[in-house]
Amino acid sequence: MMSLDERVEIVIGHAEFLADEAADAGSYHLTDRLRLGASRLAIDKEIVDHALLTVGRTRAARTERYAQLKAWNQRLVLELPKHAVDEAAAFLATARLNAVATARFRLRRLQDTREPGLRSVVESLREAVAATELAEDEHLAAIAAEFIARARCNGRLAKLREDCERAKAELLGVLSPTSPAAERVRQRVVRTRRASEARAWRPDTTLEGVPLEA
Repeated sequence: MMSLDERVEIVIGHAEFLADEAADAGSYHLTDRLRLGASRLAIDKEIVDHALLTVGRTRAARTERYAQLKAWNQRLVLELPKHAVDEAAAFLATARLNAVATARFRLRRLQDTREPGLRSVVESLREAVAATELAEDEHLAAIAAEFIARARCNGRLAKLREDCERAKAELLGVLSPTSPAAERVRQRVVRTRRASEARAWRPDTTLEGVPLEA
């Protein structure tokens, strides 16, 4: 299966080829329409690329925050035997799920602690949980933004591909059937991917607020 990069490159290539042929034929309205569609698709693809970079950045930040949280969880485990009775320390040290759930469990049990040696560790653990959850939220938001950007780009891609098909038919209607230009246009296969019956979700509007179906 072709990547989004490859599909965008192919369809923009079709649009630019047909735009050039339309300009040579004097069909300037068709030229402008195709070039505008290609430009908008290129912009949408740039937005997807930026969204992917943001996903990578937030994933790295999330991983770093989880590592810090695990370190503070471990630090608390090491401090507990020094400031709590053995049974309580064992109870809190061995109760483990994921890092956030484990930390929150321990924080609930130690929220009223008056042990000076534990209070600073508990507070640091609380801050680490908050930072980890913020990093998680930012990562999930970045994933959602990338999904929306990709859906918008795929919608634009499908629309421009269909427009290229219409443009090809329009051009063949105005060109002399025996001309070299008509032969070039006929040989251009612009339908590189058939639309599936089940349409994927995509936003109703594009970057500039124009319905994709318009």
